[in-house]
Amino acid sequence: REHLDLDIAHLMGFGGTGGAGVLWFWIIFMVIGFLHESGHAHACKHYGGEVHRMGFMLMYFTPCFFVDVSTSMLFENRWHRIWVALGGIYVEAIVTVAATVVWTVTPPEMLINDVAYRIMIVGFVVGVLFNLNPLIKLDGYFVVSDLLNISELRERSLAYWRALLGKIVLRKPIAEPVRGIRRRRAYLIFGGVAIVYTVTIIFAFFLWLHEFLVSTFAETGFLLSMAAVFAFTRKPLARAIPRLWERGRPSARTAVQWVLGSAGLLVVAQFVRTPARLVTDARVSSAHREMVRAREPGRGLAVLVHEGDLVRPHTVVATLWNERLGAACRRVRSRAEE
Repeated sequence: REHLDLDIAHLMGFGGTGGAGVLWFWIIFMVIGFLHESGHAHACKHYGGEVHRMGFMLMYFTPCFFVDVSTSMLFENRWHRIWVALGGIYVEAIVTVAATVVWTVTPPEMLINDVAYRIMIVGFVVGVLFNLNPLIKLDGYFVVSDLLNISELRERSLAYWRALLGKIVLRKPIAEPVRGIRRRRAYLIFGGVAIVYTVTIIFAFFLWLHEFLVSTFAETGFLLSMAAVFAFTRKPLARAIPRLWERGRPSARTAVQWVLGSAGLLVVAQFVRTPARLVTDARVSSAHREMVRAREPGRGLAVLVHEGDLVRPHTVVATLWNERLGAACRRVRSRAEE
């Protein structure tokens, strides 16, 4: 673990490698994406399905590949459908392990070592962990849906929660009761976890956006963050509040007022902060010290870093002169000239 550097800017090529590092990152990202989709396609064809399309698109301004394996939905064996969903992750796991081996056995100064490191991190974090998340509609979601043998799991779970909340808050009977304890339990658990996950991600994003805008633009950033929150919540609140007010009984209306008031206070407590800047002199000291030693003794010629610099693994921090190694270097050069 001490050799891993998960800094996003460094991983994407910023900070020392220039444009070449960014280019390598996107090449790796595209190649891994192509191999991932090929894994889905090969798994589908292996179990007798057909693959009519494979292409390239932009999703949220990010380039990515896609493959049409919709024929796998007709497989009677659900384990075949699961393996089609896991085909891309399976291939990326193999690529990640191979890249890890290459990164381990090659010297750090070689280009292939840096490329293998990026393949390892991108393949594992983006390809394996991110795609296995069952709470977003990627590979892991379809695996869970097939394991439970419930199609449209997310949509039906959220609809079940809407009906359940309508029954509790508005005393409104559920139009189409869900039959089966196992199915109701699946809707209750998956829908509840999905709602908490989605709310947490959205809240964390807007909190980060607020802190970033206020720290960068002060009062203007504060107004921009409030405008972003309003733009995001305007339509859902405009639809939900009138329905709750019209359908609710007096007791329910009182409950709605309390809920909206409490939510408003929470928003105020989290977002409405007086923007301010504090300018002062400070000194950053390291939490712990590390002793750096050269493998060979020698006379120091130059120190290439300054106090307080961020030093990454395998960074050259100084140059030394060693008489024995210098003589050996001169002998090699003389042989090469001869």
